[in-house]
Amino acid sequence: MDKFTKVHETQPDKPIVPNDANVDNLLAGYQKIEAGGPIRKIDFQAMPAPVRYFGYFFFTVIIVAVLFFIGISIFK
Repeated sequence: MDKFTKVHETQPDKPIVPNDANVDNLLAGYQKIEAGGPIRKIDFQAMPAPVRYFGYFFFTVIIVAVLFFIGISIFK
């Protein structure tokens, strides 16, 4: 793919729809000012590759550590 055809590659292909269930009416103004809007579900596919790979690595390490500690406690 040509580098000139990849316009705004870090922006998602589909629009991000906020989850209105997480909006607190008392804090809605602060959420718009401080956080750029209401809480949204994390979409790893929309993130840049290095951030995505770090997230995958981090979650994998956490899961392996939990399984390791469970294994140690069982076979003590």
